[in-house]
This record gives sequence, structure tokens and C-alpha cells, in this order.
Amino acid sequence: IANALIDGVDSYAYALTLSNSMDVTIKNATANGKGWGATGSNNCANIRFERCDLSRIDFHRPFQNYLKINDCNIGTYGVVASGIGDLYVTNSIFNASPYKPGNIISTRSDAGGGFDGDLYMENIKLTGLRSGAPGNGIINAAVTAGQGPSSGSPISLSLIHISEPTRRTPI
Repeated sequence: IANALIDGVDSYAYALTLSNSMDVTIKNATANGKGWGATGSNNCANIRFERCDLSRIDFHRPFQNYLKINDCNIGTYGVVASGIGDLYVTNSIFNASPYKPGNIISTRSDAGGGFDGDLYMENIKLTGLRSGAPGNGIINAAVTAGQGPSSGSPISLSLIHISEPTRRTPI
């Protein structure tokens, strides 16, 4: 349990940071409230969150291969991620808050907004209300001025597909 409070006040500090990590599973972590929750800020691959209660799951620099979120309660900020790989969200609840505008899933607009992969969602519940600020929605892929990818980057500026998992038939 990570309580992102300093002297009883939300500190807006990250409760969990991953950098240059691969094949990591985070289970039963709690860091919810108005604070920032968890971040995998730099160059992580094959990351899983299971049975967690977090304000947000946040990747500044792209996660690679996959980010899997299963059986989680995701609070105020939702999933804010840049990625080169697929994002899977299953059996999870997104709890919106009226004091925070934003989206359920969004790219990191201040880190280039890049996302090159597919989004798969199954058995998702949306609760609560967000403030009436512009830009609200379920999914948003935007880039803050001057923060786009380098010229010639193969990373696109938005989520490419929203689709169901592919079912393969044996040959």
C-alpha cells in the first residue's frame, strides 16, 4: 500500500516507478486518491498489473510489447500511456472523479502522444462522473504543441485500432 500523502495532503508524487524493466507483474498494489498513483515512466516491456487499486497507470516513455491490466480499480486519472505494443484491459473498473477532467484511456500528450499498437478491452465497468471540462471522453490521443515524435518516427500519434482480440483457427 502506497499512500501518496505528505502531512495528510495529496503529494502528487508517484507511488511506484518502473524504469528499464522487463517481465514485471505488480499484484495487489494500492495507491489511489487524488495523487498520481503508479508510473512506468521509462522503457519498460511486458508489464502486468493484477488486482491493483491505483489512481492511474502511467507510462511517459513507451511501454513495449504489451501492457496488461487485469482485475484492477483505476481511479482519477485512468490509464495514461505511450506505447509500442498492445494494451489489454480486462475485468477492471474505471472510477472517474468530478474534480479531474480527462479520459479513461489517453496517450501522454506531453511525451509525444505516440502509441503504435492495439487496444483490447473486455468486461470493463465505468463509474462516477468527470468534470465538464473539454476533452473528456473514454479514449483520447493528443499531442501537446512541440511534443510530437521526432521527424521520421515510426510511432503514430494515436491509438491505431480498437478491436476485439483475434481468434485464430487451427490450420
